[in-house]
Amino acid sequence: MSAQIEVELKAWVDDPEAMLAKIRELAELKEEVRYADTYWTYAHTQGYQHQRFRLREYPGHAQVTAKAPVSPENPDANREHEFEVSDPEAFQAFCRAFGFRVLIRKEKQARSFTPRERPAFPLTIELNHIPGLGHFLEVEALVDDPAQVGAAQALVQTIFERLGVPDSKIEPTPYTRLLYDLGKRG
Repeated sequence: MSAQIEVELKAWVDDPEAMLAKIRELAELKEEVRYADTYWTYAHTQGYQHQRFRLREYPGHAQVTAKAPVSPENPDANREHEFEVSDPEAFQAFCRAFGFRVLIRKEKQARSFTPRERPAFPLTIELNHIPGLGHFLEVEALVDDPAQVGAAQALVQTIFERLGVPDSKIEPTPYTRLLYDLGKRG
């Protein structure tokens, strides 16, 4: 089975309470979660790296994710390859032993919402806080077929419009790069 394709857009949020009220008009709270991400890359490299994978530690479990762009022209659509890890500490020791280094550590506090109106694709709306950066809105659709990416992007953009997010607030830069540029390195 091939991995799902994540179509995602994020934006800076100046007033999280006002955004929360707008989100609640469209969606229902699914969960509130805090997790820690550790991004790994090759130890022999220097500086920021796009080739990396993530160990995400949730309360009670952990997951490894590697993302690959569906196409170079479309950085907002990534094929995700994921698997569960039963022992995050052992996995991190394994990573070090096989020539990987920590690129970035990131914490994320997320409130995830599911739209009341069921869209054509699985869709999640998140209001996030990233310590060291601030608050963000993320809207993510999941599709199975690259031919569905355009429709998923249109759906994500429609949600941004319904929430009143101006284009000037959209942030194309990955969190990892924003944190790296601030000196928050692994």
